[in-house]
Amino acid sequence: MYFRVVSLVLVTLCLTWPAALWAQDRAAALFDQGLADMLAGKYDTGCPALEESYRLEPMAGALFTLAECEAQWGKSPAALEHYEQFVASLTEMQQAQRVKHEPR
Repeated sequence: MYFRVVSLVLVTLCLTWPAALWAQDRAAALFDQGLADMLAGKYDTGCPALEESYRLEPMAGALFTLAECEAQWGKSPAALEHYEQFVASLTEMQQAQRVKHEPR
């Protein structure tokens, strides 16, 4: 019985780990593209890319960048909501975690 449980856990990890790595890579690529679009004034493509990046890998910096993009695009209600979520996430985050989120 113990062997079956351990085997099931290992198989599950092996099947889900690549998906998690793919999501991180995809999130980073979407963030980079969204940021480039935002800086170029292409908010209609930049903001959705940033939003998808945040959905795939919810990092505080990505949320802040999304709020900035929406604010510059004139989507004030959405920007305000995301700014508030960003501030709330920082108050809950330990200092060590904040350093991890700084790149985004």
